[in-house]
This record gives sequence, C-alpha cells and structure tokens, in this order.
Amino acid sequence: MKFRKIHFRKIHFNEGWFFYLIVILNTIPVLSVKYFFTIDGATHYYNANLIKNLVLGNSPLITSFFKFNTVVPPNWTGHAILAILGLVFNAFLTEKIFILLFVILLPVSFRYAVRAISNSQRTLTYLIFPFTYTFLFEAGFFNFCISFIFMFLTLGYWFRYVAKFNIKRAFIFCLLLTLTFFSHILIFGMLEMLIAFLIIGISFRNSDNFKVIFSKLIKKLGVLFLVSIPSLILMMNFLVKISLPSSHQKYPLHRLIDFFTGVKSLVLFNWDVESKTTHHFAFVYLAILLFSFLFRIKRTKENQSIGEGFLSSLKKNLLLSDLILVFSFFILLLYFLVPDGTSAGMISDRLLMLFFILLITWLAIQKLPKWVSYFLIILTLGLNLQIIQLHISGYKDLSNYADRIAKAAPNIRDESIVYSINFSEHWMLGHLTDYLGVDNRIVFTNNFEANLKWFPLVAKGGKVPQTVFDNENFIKELRWKTNSGLTMIHKIDYIFIFGNQDRINESQFKGLKEGLKRNYSLIYCSNDHFCVLYALKVRNDKVNAGMNEKKL
Repeated sequence: MKFRKIHFRKIHFNEGWFFYLIVILNTIPVLSVKYFFTIDGATHYYNANLIKNLVLGNSPLITSFFKFNTVVPPNWTGHAILAILGLVFNAFLTEKIFILLFVILLPVSFRYAVRAISNSQRTLTYLIFPFTYTFLFEAGFFNFCISFIFMFLTLGYWFRYVAKFNIKRAFIFCLLLTLTFFSHILIFGMLEMLIAFLIIGISFRNSDNFKVIFSKLIKKLGVLFLVSIPSLILMMNFLVKISLPSSHQKYPLHRLIDFFTGVKSLVLFNWDVESKTTHHFAFVYLAILLFSFLFRIKRTKENQSIGEGFLSSLKKNLLLSDLILVFSFFILLLYFLVPDGTSAGMISDRLLMLFFILLITWLAIQKLPKWVSYFLIILTLGLNLQIIQLHISGYKDLSNYADRIAKAAPNIRDESIVYSINFSEHWMLGHLTDYLGVDNRIVFTNNFEANLKWFPLVAKGGKVPQTVFDNENFIKELRWKTNSGLTMIHKIDYIFIFGNQDRINESQFKGLKEGLKRNYSLIYCSNDHFCVLYALKVRNDKVNAGMNEKKL
C-alpha cells in the first residue's frame, strides 16, 4: 500500500491584517458600555448641539444666550465633527461614532507616519495602542487628543514627499497643518518646530559646503513658512487677542519623576493601583531604547571592520528620524521646567503625553531582530490588555451615571433654562449633567465652556439675558451667568440636582430649599434618588420668540 505525501502549504503570517484586527479589538472598551463617559465630554457634546442649533437657527432661546467666537479658536475640530454627526444621528450614536473614530484613526495614522518615515518598519507600530485610552482623553480633552492624529498625518506626509513637493502636495500639507491648528495650538506649535528641526537636519546631513547648506536651508524653511501662513496667522490672531489664564502652580520634582516613570498618561482612575502596571511600559520603552543603541553600536563596529573610519561609520548609522528622539527629550526637559499652571493649565500632563507619543514614534522605526520586536510587542499588548481590564469597571460605573442623567432628559421641554447642582462626591462628575442637553434645545446657566475664550461658542457677555431663581440672581453658594443690568428676565425653568439629596438640608442651601418649595414642583426622581428634577410651577410664556420672559 502506497502512501502519498501530503504537502502543506506554507502559512504566511499577514502582519497587516493582524494589526487591523488589534485595531478592531481595541474598540471593545467603547462598545462594552452604553455611554463612554469622559469628564469634559458631555460639555463638548452639549456645546456641539448648541452649534448645530445656532447654524440651523431653530432656537431663539439659544441664540439669545450664545454666539460664535469671533476670534477663531484652535479648539474647533472635535466640536465640528460632533456637530456634523449630530445633523444625522442622535446624541447617543454621535458619541459612540465619535469615540470609535478616534480609537480607530489614532493607531492607523500612527502606522501611516511610521511607514512614511521607514517603510520597512511596521512591527513596533503596536506601541501606539496603550495611548488610545489616555488620562487626557478620559478627561475629555478631545481636541488635544485629536491633534495627534493630524500630527501623525502631517509628519508622515512630510517625510513621504519632502524631496518632491509640488503645488498640489504643498496645498495638502498646508491643509494638514491647518487642521492640526484647529485641533490644538500646542501640538501645532510643536509640530512646526519639529519639522523645522528636521529641515535643519536634512540640510546639514546632505552637504558639507556651508553655502549649499545655507541655500537649501533657506529654501526649505521658506516653503514651510509659506504653507504655514494660514495657520500662523490664525495662531498669532488668537494669541494676541486671547489672554490665557496662567499660574505658577508646579508639581514637586519627585512627583514629576513618579509621573514620568509611571507613565501617568496611561493612568485613568487610580494612580496607586494602575501605576503598578503602567510603570512596566517605561521598562519596555527603555528596553527598546537600549536594544536600538546596542545594535547601532554593533553596526558601527561592523562598518569599521571593513575599512570605514569611525566618524564616517557613525554618520552612516545616524538617521534623520533620530532628530525625533532628540526633540522628544527637548519636550521632556520642558515637562520638568514649565509649571503645570502655565497657559490653560495641566501643561505637565500635555507635555508628558507629547513626549511619550514622540518617543514611541522613534522607537517604532528602529530596526531590531524580529524575535526582539515580537517579544516586546507581545509584552506591550499583554500590558495593554491588563490596563484595559483595570479600566473596564470604571468605564461601566461612569456609563451608569451618564445613563441616569440621560433618562431624566425627556422630562425637560425644549426652549427651557436649566440649572444643575452637583451634590455628588465623585471628582469626575462635575459636568455630568450636560447629558441633559445633548439632544434638547435647552440652555444651561452654568455652561463653563461658553465662559472661556478658547472654544467655538461664547456667552453673549453683556447681552446675556438676566436669569433668576426665586427672583434672585444667585443663591448662597450657587451662582450662574446672568446680567443683572437688564430689566427683562428669564426665570430658571428647571433645577436638576444629582448626588446626595440630603445635602439640600445643609444650612448653606437654605435659600435653595425654600425657593424650590415656593416656586417649583418635583417632576422626576430616579429610582435610587440620585437624580431629581424640579420644574417651575408657573411658566409665564411670552409669545415673542417663544421665550419665558417677564418684566420685573
């Protein structure tokens, strides 16, 4: 009896398909909860809804309180995307699609940049996945985080076409820079500096003749300046007209070192618990750094052994992309020197995240033996899975809070004024109640974003109508945006309280309790008494524009 040989086809591992499989699996945290709550996120959803209604012109009440910022702020991208999605989808789907777009596009844009810098390197692009769920994203700093997508696209585009720019490519590059500005001014400024630094590196690398170096440098920097003119004008206009609040608040050195070695950018809810895992990422990055240096030294010695001089061999092994590593350490220096209260605050967190993003960009383009790369990536993905597991319970708890707020929203009529009161003791829930207004046409008297000058919408200043509770412009311990100089007023239609309802019995809230008793009725209470909604007993509706007005 003859046995025929069975030939098994060689199985090829398709790394590209595996990368995009991880991209899909990485969306599980978003898909596993109903609401993906972030600290400032609900406020951005609410203000995007205001933008939509202002553009459509279907809310006289909203128009009387808010207007578009005449100084074009570098915080438009996230709001514009949310407003456009809101034209097609309800708030629930808008949030879900928006978060998914970010979680998917960040690793995809990172891989694009890495492959543009070094087409042969792609294995270490998995280093980006832990940075899809960062502290600043959980804080709701959407525009800051989105700016990294445009930074990667811009940087990758520059590396791909720097030697063959034409008018079409210059226009696309200009567009990418402008979109980076509209996402965040800090990342835009640092990206401009990085590209200029790379241009200087190219000029000195390709020639030893000073005249040739100077000529190429001026030409390339001139091109960068020309394509940056629109965004540079917008940036200068913003910086001249808007004064950002600053303070000298600074973390002590030992805390900055702890945050650095513990990769604080990846800690979302509990530093003491999560940093035990996140500090392992620092060891992974250090290992790649050391392996890269060792293999560079080995290649330098190999070149020397075949007759090349040391300096010639060293220069051969220094790459243009190494300037990204140098620039990342410049950012790290700023992290240790610049006070956290600088500019709009939390600058330490922003600089630390930017440092790690640039560091992993450089790490991802290093040529390492495959076994080393695969081992480090398996380790990274394993650590990422571990940190996601630590975060999941927090995501679910916050989703439940958001769901409780959303269930109260149908009880609020359009064209109403709402004042929300936070009686909870949870540090992340300060803007939770903005979920009430993500689908409705309502005005929150305490919309913090409109009181700042670096967002798309601003309050109308002296033209904001006077809003009162129990005929008062404020209650002890509770204040809101109003204009006591106007004779025409709006009464607050709804008071929404969430958290520990027993706090209303505290002495400082006596005026609130008495005012609710006199003029408001309880119309909604959640099963667990976490959320209560009071409505004005008598609504004096004036026909003019459908607004609730009364002369004092």
